[in-house]
Amino acid sequence: MTSPAVVWPEPAGRASRGLLELLDEDMSRRRRISIAPGRVNLLGGHTDYNDGFVLPVAVDRYVSCAFAEGVEHTEHTERTGPKGKALEFVSLDFGDRFMLDITDIDRYRESADAFERLTGGPKNRWRRYVAGVVIEMEAAGSSIPTGLGVIAGDVPLGSGLSSSAALEAAVYLALNNGGATPEAALLCQRAENRWVGVPCGVMDQFTSFMAEAGKALFLDCRDLTWRNIPLPAGTAVTVIDSGVQRELADGEYLKRRQEIETSLTILRKVTGPLESLRDLSPEVFEEVEDILPEPLRSRVQHVVDANARVREGVTRLVLEESEGFGELMVDCHLSLAHLYEVSTSELDLIVERSLTVDGVFGARLTGAGFGGCCVVFHREGCEGPLRERVEKGLESEFGRRPTVHHLHSADGAGVYPIEDQI
Repeated sequence: MTSPAVVWPEPAGRASRGLLELLDEDMSRRRRISIAPGRVNLLGGHTDYNDGFVLPVAVDRYVSCAFAEGVEHTEHTERTGPKGKALEFVSLDFGDRFMLDITDIDRYRESADAFERLTGGPKNRWRRYVAGVVIEMEAAGSSIPTGLGVIAGDVPLGSGLSSSAALEAAVYLALNNGGATPEAALLCQRAENRWVGVPCGVMDQFTSFMAEAGKALFLDCRDLTWRNIPLPAGTAVTVIDSGVQRELADGEYLKRRQEIETSLTILRKVTGPLESLRDLSPEVFEEVEDILPEPLRSRVQHVVDANARVREGVTRLVLEESEGFGELMVDCHLSLAHLYEVSTSELDLIVERSLTVDGVFGARLTGAGFGGCCVVFHREGCEGPLRERVEKGLESEFGRRPTVHHLHSADGAGVYPIEDQI
């Protein structure tokens, strides 16, 4: 989003109206709104936390935070400290609100009990993301303003489109009132790692901040160098939600992370220093793979192949070879399903049925897997047959209808003044 003249998405309108309804008649205080997109990953998959390569695209589903700076809070003063030193957030989607004392952030950081009381336990999970960003901003030396923030979004939850990163980016920009930067992405990643307990890589946050419309973001997750690669003309992306919910903090995701660490420990005995699987070439792996027992060998094989696949995918996009790019997506799905074992029967069926539609170049599960969504890369104009084919297949096999999102690529997050007429 490169200009304040953008047409605001629906969540931004809801958040700004919600904020104005909660404010008193004094409209002189500084007000602004942040808009942060979700993302879908076209190639890669469990490569980000291995210091590898990814190729996501931001999509036009958003989380927005409308913020009024300097709002004084006269209620709950015993809990929130001196008058005017509180920061309050309201979630329109969850019908929930909470307040934290910005004069005593150390208490939340140092006391697990204080943090749990603040965030209200598992049922109010959104609070953990928000509070984590605030705590990490304070630790990084940012000046945290007092005020009131109202949050609204339309990124589907638990579906692999990274609603969490969009939430983190929206809160960060609303409080910081500055530009999107790689450093901001790293801060939001730390917030999710430390305060939500999700050991995610930086891809989601980086994409939400730094993407450009009409382009895929080729990111080196080790040094955070990136290029925005134009998508071929006449192509489109559809995301199909299987309806199978998943949580990144659940055991299977953590188990994959542990399997990678165990594999590295074994591999270092014969390869020498190996910082991450990013440093393991296909040629070297072929020579040493026999020292790994299953399923560790398969896990490493997936990551090594996936990194090479992303690099080749960039070349395919540059050459506008949509069919070749789609073949790489299918290879990625098969690897995630059989080597990394993070697919489900529903996701496999969506990919299978999508590939029978004329005009579809490729399809794969996206996100961490274990449920959630598939992304389909296709020619513009075949959205109707694609929807019909997948809906019939999933309903016939599993008795449920998927949610189909025909999406457009989007610019990364931005923050803008709120105009009174909104």
